Amino acid sequence: MSSVNGQLTYNIWGLSSVAIRPISNPVGKLKNETEGAVRYHNFYSDRFGPDHATISVPRIADYMDKARDALGVTSDRQLSKFLPACNAAINQWRTGRTWPSDVNMIALADLAQCDTAQALVALNFWRSPQTVRPIYERMFSKLLAENKAA
Repeated sequence: MSSVNGQLTYNIWGLSSVAIRPISNPVGKLKNETEGAVRYHNFYSDRFGPDHATISVPRIADYMDKARDALGVTSDRQLSKFLPACNAAINQWRTGRTWPSDVNMIALADLAQCDTAQALVALNFWRSPQTVRPIYERMFSKLLAENKAA
């Protein structure tokens, strides 16, 4: 665990984007998923108050980078040889233009040596509208807690 900019960061399965931090802005804005740090806060602050802590769901790039490291490859083109998707699709995942299918996400999570249930919850978080994302965040944190307990 470390602290960066007043944010507690946990290194969970080697993905440094998973962080627990207090919400200070109840009217936060969501930026694109590749930035990862800015959270949408309206849902949480309305229900739990402005100081409620949330868990940031890892980005697709975190899974892709972890899979590349585990395989010892240096590019997404090389990574595409291990996945049931073409190189163009994988590039679109990284930029957030499209998302992988459930089958591709499971394959990516397996390559990254990550929990497939957490990866599928993360995938649905990325694909969902802002009003639904807090539900997926809670699901992700419950799966995270279960895996830590096991």
